[in-house]
Amino acid sequence: MLDADGVIIAKFFDEHLGVRANSAELLRAANGETVELVTEAPPADGEVTATITYDGEHLAEIVRHDLVVRLAIPEGQHVYADPAPEGMVPVSIEFDDTDRIGIRRLVAPEPHEHHLDGTDETFVVYDGTVEFRQPLVNTASPRHKTVTVSGTVHWQACDDLACRIPRRERFSFELPTAPSEWPFGDRAEESDATMDFRHHFGRMMVRRSAPDAD
Repeated sequence: MLDADGVIIAKFFDEHLGVRANSAELLRAANGETVELVTEAPPADGEVTATITYDGEHLAEIVRHDLVVRLAIPEGQHVYADPAPEGMVPVSIEFDDTDRIGIRRLVAPEPHEHHLDGTDETFVVYDGTVEFRQPLVNTASPRHKTVTVSGTVHWQACDDLACRIPRRERFSFELPTAPSEWPFGDRAEESDATMDFRHHFGRMMVRRSAPDAD
């Protein structure tokens, strides 16, 4: 993205050549917004609060829309980033079913190191209010008019004296699907050499999710 003077102010990358940013993502970049800082106040009751929303009205094929997870962490507490100490639970997003959704690279704030007084232990944590954005795309067959995006957010909060039991928050969104104009799609029947973009995308998603994938 360029400003009026032609200076690059934002760059958007995806593992797949056909996936692009949505308009809200472009506007956030144009306004200089980032996901590392959220100004909402932490809760006062001593417990981490999780707010999970979907940034969009549908799930499209090649336009990313975000599942947004916002954790408000009380002062004096932290939640673990990955990797967490042995036996502890880092912040993570677990999806129930990924057969019909493509999960892109998680956009997460940068964790910071936390040193536990009186020990040589140092680990990476989040504190304050943090926001995670999980971009998603639709990989379901065109015959599916809706897609369910559901799963669980996991975390564990600690202070310098004790850790609370791991917590989790469920989410579920029934989203209408939205067709997109696939590159080369209109030429699919004109040439045997034309790429079947939807098929190619599905195969790439399988390769990306394989244990030995790069």
